[in-house]
Amino acid sequence: MKLSSSDTSDRTSAKNELKKLYLTEFLSIENYTKDELSEFDKAIKVINSRLSK
Repeated sequence: MKLSSSDTSDRTSAKNELKKLYLTEFLSIENYTKDELSEFDKAIKVINSRLSK
């Protein structure tokens, strides 16, 4: 798995691929509620903090 690779470029590439997938999925839905977006914000903060380690 690229995210657990010891090669920095592989990890960076894997993170970028995941971000693209997240964005594509997020943009495919247009009718989010304010509550859904607030939970999404919390989840992304957690994900980003874990990926930056």
